[in-house]
Amino acid sequence: GINDAFSPITECVFEKYEFSIYNRWGEVIFRSNNQNEKWDGKYKGTDCINELYAYAVLYKFPSQTIKQVNGKVMLLR
Repeated sequence: GINDAFSPITECVFEKYEFSIYNRWGEVIFRSNNQNEKWDGKYKGTDCINELYAYAVLYKFPSQTIKQVNGKVMLLR
């Protein structure tokens, strides 16, 4: 019931937003343009294995350029 889903935490409303999760081979296993949607540790309805996953957040505020933040998240069940 705690930390069951992962997403950026923000109260801002973006003009453009894309949140992606990648497996170790660079395959996109989750992608969303909805700021309220979170990754639940699954890919195509199946639990992903415990390991390190890369994420990227692409976002844009009005009157600003597009920015990207990258990082890693460890999935533990």
